Amino acid sequence: MPDDLDHPLADRDAVQAHSYGDAWAAFLDDWIALNASMPDPDMLDRLEADARRVPDSRVLELGVGTGFVAIPLAARGIAVVGLDGSPGMLDRLQANAAGAPIEGVLADFTDFDLGETFGLVYFCSSSLYCLPTADAQASCLRAIARHLDADGRFVIAAYVHDDAVYDVHDRFEFIQSQGDGWRMHWSARHVPAEQRVLATRTLYRDGEADRVFPHQERYLTTDQLDNMATAAGLTLIERSADWKRTPYASNRTHVSTYALAP
Repeated sequence: MPDDLDHPLADRDAVQAHSYGDAWAAFLDDWIALNASMPDPDMLDRLEADARRVPDSRVLELGVGTGFVAIPLAARGIAVVGLDGSPGMLDRLQANAAGAPIEGVLADFTDFDLGETFGLVYFCSSSLYCLPTADAQASCLRAIARHLDADGRFVIAAYVHDDAVYDVHDRFEFIQSQGDGWRMHWSARHVPAEQRVLATRTLYRDGEADRVFPHQERYLTTDQLDNMATAAGLTLIERSADWKRTPYASNRTHVSTYALAP
């Protein structure tokens, strides 16, 4: 991987809401197809159940992308507002949605004002980590709290950082995924003092030029997330290891559900 200073997203203050989306918008649907990815039915079941707790309320997906989750959820009769910082992602969402009850909104989820509350607000991946600083992440959680119905739920699925995967130089390389004539290589540099990972994914595909996808994340421990949520006026009501509600016990992933604090 390039030296930290050469990484396109090495400067935290220069990271924009559209940084990830701009790199992936034209490729995300192809990537989903390459991996034959399908939304987890347990995830859709839980989101639908949470959405239906508040009748006649729309749900808000943060980092909607091209509609991988929003479209099948809308097919279940749930009206979705999908927020994304990338115009390219929202263009793809509009093309993919094909009349489904999904409204795409261009905004930075660091701080947003949509003028309504929602029965469910959710991140279905570690998208909160795309925000480059603790202040930005805290601001996002405050915005979520402002947009949550009194009886609503905020659900976030994320990975739990593990120092052990990095070598003595704080580097980690592996083949993320591969198939017939292609492979996606992941190279990452950990910056422990900033709880930040600078990653470069490179797609090698027969007959095509290499495609490079830079990415940065600022991860949170579950305790840090809970403290940040509490400061935003949210309270944890459930945490599991996965969408199946496997009990959480310092697992590699978590699904956490919050409500407005009493």
